[in-house]
Amino acid sequence: MGRVARGRVLYIAAEGGGSFVNRVAALDTPEFFVLTVPLTLTGKDSQAAPLSEMMQHLAATGGAGFDLIVIDTLARVMGGGDENTAPDIADLFRNLDLIRRATGAHVMLIHHSGKDAGRGARGHSSLRAAIDTEIELTRDNFGTITADLSKQRDGPTGYRFAYRLLQVELGRDQDGDPVTTCLVEPTEPAEAGRAVVSDAARKALAALDKMIAASGEVIRRPQYPGGASVPLGAWIDACVSGEDVSSAKSDDDRRRTVHKCKDKLCEAALILVRDDRVWRVEQ
Repeated sequence: MGRVARGRVLYIAAEGGGSFVNRVAALDTPEFFVLTVPLTLTGKDSQAAPLSEMMQHLAATGGAGFDLIVIDTLARVMGGGDENTAPDIADLFRNLDLIRRATGAHVMLIHHSGKDAGRGARGHSSLRAAIDTEIELTRDNFGTITADLSKQRDGPTGYRFAYRLLQVELGRDQDGDPVTTCLVEPTEPAEAGRAVVSDAARKALAALDKMIAASGEVIRRPQYPGGASVPLGAWIDACVSGEDVSSAKSDDDRRRTVHKCKDKLCEAALILVRDDRVWRVEQ
């Protein structure tokens, strides 16, 4: 989708902000800051001006401003305004423009679709007319989320990015229960989740299930899933040494077959391979 420059992000979690501390903790050295307060960006009670002043102060004292400001969600910053009326949507965008001009940052709104997802974002039609870029997220029955570039004011549309939410464990709470959150794991487009795998690949997958049940280990790192895994090499060797996956006479031929099975299972989002370990992905 083009080149991307690294930048500082301010995420205004006006909805469900309590969970964002864990999400940030799972990231690797992020320049990502979260504001978890109620916020109004319409009407006489609009807080756009003081918010802009605060960000200008942070930029002056901290040596750098914000490049992206994410507002989650549109509905929670409407205050007494109505997302279904043109004057209130116009008022919202006047305040967003104030923030954009004051900070120089790109402003991204998180918004929900209506009951009929095929009709796009809920609210007044002037909302879509006012935005420069629209990215629509959809989730299929296999847990794959697809981001489609559905509007771009000054460029082409049709770009697509697919990902899954990967659950990771951050640690344990005071009761000893796991504290988890999610990371974005890029994957193939949604059709990959329905890929048909060969009989050999299914047998390799069955061997992995047995190994995880017998000797799987949970490794608690932010970038790892919360479930058990086994060393990739041990699983490959077990498949090569048996005859279920491949009946070829030479080890080299069996190993090539097993590696092909591993690649197909990754494409089908049935396993996850990371740092020479392999996890089973539950569908």
